[in-house]
Amino acid sequence: MAALPKVLSGSHTIEITASNLSYTFFGVLVLGLLTGAIRKQERILTTFISLIIFGLPLLILWQQKVVFNLNVLVWGLLVLVGIVLVVVWVRQMIQDDKNQ
Repeated sequence: MAALPKVLSGSHTIEITASNLSYTFFGVLVLGLLTGAIRKQERILTTFISLIIFGLPLLILWQQKVVFNLNVLVWGLLVLVGIVLVVVWVRQMIQDDKNQ
């Protein structure tokens, strides 16, 4: 309870290592592959593009052992963007399954 004012004022930071980010990205990618979410060519192309755009920089950062200090608000925005992307992805998968 004592940390709540620090979190609300934005003075509290969360440390995120690049290795955790890369493990999360590659874990989500493997999960998408295992669940059969990329059945069509567009999804395979999207997977490779996202692997190049997001995966390579994370791998480079992981090799350099960089540590990010992010504000709680920035961390919340990143989580919100991730949730929105997952919702859009799931809706697209459901719509594609209905069209088959």
